Amino acid sequence: MSGTVIEDIKELSEAFYAVGINLINNVNLIENTNLKVEDGVIISLQNPEKYINKVNK
Repeated sequence: MSGTVIEDIKELSEAFYAVGINLINNVNLIENTNLKVEDGVIISLQNPEKYINKVNK
């Protein structure tokens, strides 16, 4: 298996900041974020399309 894992650090840090603010305000952890919770784990839903070159055939 080969490939590159792409992470948008700015987007991820903004999401974690939002989670922290939600904890302080005692609201749902993922409210107003692009995150989801699956089996008790917070998952980042980053869009890799902006990093993939599209080639017309």
